[in-house]
Amino acid sequence: MNKKAIFLSALLTIALLLMPFSASASYTPPDSVPVRSEAVLMVNVETGEIIYEKNADKRMYPASLTKIVTTMIALEEWGDRLDEQVTVDGALFDDLGWGYSNAGLKDGEVLTMRQLLYAVMVKSACEGSNVVADAVGGSVSNFVDMMNERVKELGCENTHFVNPHGLHEEEQYTTARDLYKIVQNAMQLPVFMEICSTARYRMPATNMNEERTLVTTNLLMDQATGGKYYYSLAKGIKTGYTPEAGRNLISTASQDGYTYLLITLGAPSEDENGEPISDMYNFMDAINLYEWALPNFQVKSLVDQQEPSGEVNVHLGDEKDSVLAYPGEDFSALVPKNIEKSSILLVPDLPDTVDAPIKKGDKLGTAKLMLAGEELGTIDLVAGESVNRSEFEFYMEKINEILSSTWFKVAVIAVVALILAYAVIAVILNQKRRKNKRINRSRKM
Repeated sequence: MNKKAIFLSALLTIALLLMPFSASASYTPPDSVPVRSEAVLMVNVETGEIIYEKNADKRMYPASLTKIVTTMIALEEWGDRLDEQVTVDGALFDDLGWGYSNAGLKDGEVLTMRQLLYAVMVKSACEGSNVVADAVGGSVSNFVDMMNERVKELGCENTHFVNPHGLHEEEQYTTARDLYKIVQNAMQLPVFMEICSTARYRMPATNMNEERTLVTTNLLMDQATGGKYYYSLAKGIKTGYTPEAGRNLISTASQDGYTYLLITLGAPSEDENGEPISDMYNFMDAINLYEWALPNFQVKSLVDQQEPSGEVNVHLGDEKDSVLAYPGEDFSALVPKNIEKSSILLVPDLPDTVDAPIKKGDKLGTAKLMLAGEELGTIDLVAGESVNRSEFEFYMEKINEILSSTWFKVAVIAVVALILAYAVIAVILNQKRRKNKRINRSRKM
């Protein structure tokens, strides 16, 4: 196993599992950075921040990027059995037509699942994809069902597969954003990055073939075949091409502790007149975007926790009628290197008044962090000090609440009514007694 590949796989896995709060802003490359692909998504692996996106939710044909899902499911299902042998059934090639990318597999050839996955990901072997699908799923059609179910589990809403190899089908589609979810999961499988970061794989001799070397289709990774498209910082992941899909590429590149995952779909292979384009724009877009992002972005602390962000009135405070609100947490984001804290606009969302008592650190509200009109994220704003409650004011307010309450007013009215009723009855009874006394006196006379 390649030590560099193992290290990269471990690094990416840890970064994905420990991904901190991510910012939501994305940026637009300058005009000097041409991007010809139809759909693009570029994400910083360490932070999960989207640096650039273009038509990320547009349905596109995946072509051989399909093989990422095929390999992912094989690794999930056969992760501890990769060295088990599989016998190639030549009948599995019947639906492939002609001119497809292949690794020269033959009917009856015996290989391990590991060797098959190298053939699929390094050489983009379509026949190898069918062999893997049949071995893992029991049949190719059953494996395709597994693919569709798995991507739904990953939250892909605009992805559907008809085959495991990526040869064109109208109903085989995906989006850059869905592919990001898929690759995010695949990169957490330890062997995945080892396989797809391999530029040249020496396939051992089998019962049907002599030893042969499989050369990657990803020209970013192989200096001998890549020529002007070779990019030493790139690792993985997969190319894809059909006339209908255009040129697709998913890759990563790392420098100075930062790793980017880049998905580019639909780079043109023909001009407006239908003539072939000699330049491979998928690789050119990748190089242009990496050379823009890698030297120009860095993670910066954008919030000063010692700087108040607002003030809130305190109701019933003891010797305090307001409290300052401070950022309750550090906030870091991947931003252009020339961005300073002073460029960040903090927009607080605080209530007009809060009730005492308040403890230092209690949440008072939130604040949005804005950069050039783009929201970077949201943080909590907390009380910078404790404020005790004035017990005298508290009880006076309670008394006032009681006195001004409807039920108290009804009770007072009821008492007054009872007093008046009592007074009326007393007067009537008193008058009646006097009358009776006069009657009694007259009778005695």
